[in-house]
Amino acid sequence: MTKPRSRLPEDIGDKFLPQATSRHDQFPGFTYVELIVAISIAAGVLTAAVMAFGTISGTKIVSIRSENITLGTSVLTNFFASTNPLISVPQAPNYGALAQAEIMRERLHQDLSSSVASFLLGRDGLNSTRVETITFTNDGRTIMTPMAFRGLLTNSSDFSSSATNALQTVNSSLYILNASTTNDTLRIRCVYETDFVPIASPLGVYASVRRYQGVQLTDYYHIFYPGQTNTFRPAGYVFNRGTVNGVNVSRPFYLLWWPDPLARLLPSVTSGGQARAGYTNMANQTPYFFVIPAFPAL
Repeated sequence: MTKPRSRLPEDIGDKFLPQATSRHDQFPGFTYVELIVAISIAAGVLTAAVMAFGTISGTKIVSIRSENITLGTSVLTNFFASTNPLISVPQAPNYGALAQAEIMRERLHQDLSSSVASFLLGRDGLNSTRVETITFTNDGRTIMTPMAFRGLLTNSSDFSSSATNALQTVNSSLYILNASTTNDTLRIRCVYETDFVPIASPLGVYASVRRYQGVQLTDYYHIFYPGQTNTFRPAGYVFNRGTVNGVNVSRPFYLLWWPDPLARLLPSVTSGGQARAGYTNMANQTPYFFVIPAFPAL
């Protein structure tokens, strides 16, 4: 009698073996299309990594230091409603201050997009009074220039009375107005203030950009430029309706500059007055350069 042979796994019926349902099951791995997609993704990741490495390796050195500086009680009270004259400020160049500056840039664009008018004023000292409404009796259409708006402020003496186009003052204030519901009231949406304070020890310049809604500070960034003197000129430039530097202006606007937190140095010293037509010396000095319509609703 012949002994039956033992059954090998391959002899077991279909009942016990998984069946190939496709060519992919028979030959596991990537298809041609999947390989192309995988290679494309890998190439994209590698390219991004190379670009990031090049950016990082080519980036200028930034500071992670902060300076403890003394601004004085009057300045700190005016800027931040603080009575402590000592303040810790990031040293330029600094990415943290840059992030705050970017937030303020976006906030400025939002404010301007829903405003009816804006007025840029130069000043050498502090803005002593911040209000949300201004009462006046004249026709609002007569308030077409920053100097006319200055005349409505109870603290008009805080601001330069010079009607020259270039703001060769140390500091600046930008008033942004909302639509008013009454004929004798102007509603101030917010005020953006830019200030530069020379510091004797440690030697340098403290730069601050702030936004106020009434007396309330809502946003700010500040930076300390070690070893510098204040040469940030002009703070802005006014193109009133008419002819300015040979340009016929039918819709008035302003140029406004804020200090760059990633700059190690402030602009070069100018000869004073309206150097280089008053504003071209600010070219390439900061990315925080704004062209602001005086009347965005026009």
